Amino acid sequence: MARLENYSLLKVMETVSDFDKLKHLYWRAGCGPEISMINLNLTVKSAIDKIFNDAKGYTEIKMEEDDALDTYDLKNQDMTMHEMARIEDKESRSSKRALLLRDWLHAYAFNSNFFREKMAIFWGIHFACKMGDPKICWQYMNMLRKNALGNFKDLLVSVSTSAGMLSYLNLNVNTKGKPNENFSRELLELFTLGHGNFTEQDVKNGTRALTGWYAKKGTFEFMFDQQRFDAGTKTF
Repeated sequence: MARLENYSLLKVMETVSDFDKLKHLYWRAGCGPEISMINLNLTVKSAIDKIFNDAKGYTEIKMEEDDALDTYDLKNQDMTMHEMARIEDKESRSSKRALLLRDWLHAYAFNSNFFREKMAIFWGIHFACKMGDPKICWQYMNMLRKNALGNFKDLLVSVSTSAGMLSYLNLNVNTKGKPNENFSRELLELFTLGHGNFTEQDVKNGTRALTGWYAKKGTFEFMFDQQRFDAGTKTF
């Protein structure tokens, strides 16, 4: 029965027109085909080549200030100045993150390098990271976009040394004598090897190997503190 179903599927695929294949390709690689694509007389192979060639382009998304920020009525006399400032700051950060998302979706939907943007979104799901500061979000987003179609090792190193991941999985506080295993465990279980392909000792030694890493306050630049590093022997 399985053989019959597979044979039937192959016969159906043979009847699919090239244009239907192109539509499917453009939906999977981006947001779907554009009207102008009809006049390009593309074959499936030439369309794939074009998608990859167009995806080579990378332009950093700039971070813009929000001049039209909607906040709560800060004239509410029942609120303290501290509470008003806290709400205003929360609204400002949320609005700036929304603007970044808007610009990213615009780049995905309207630029010719849409495949790079779609892969960056894919990696953003794989390397899930929760961030509050808009500047860290901006840094993380552009890092994913820049490395989306490159070498996985380079991407992994960039993710691991980003201010967002350093903070989210507690690498900032992973120091000699006070190890924090959050990142090492996620690195092995979720980001690379998968459950069952490493030992608890690997987690512990990986944690020790990554001590002393942190992000510089303000600039969010990756830094290494030799004083907080566990220089002892590790078996991984």
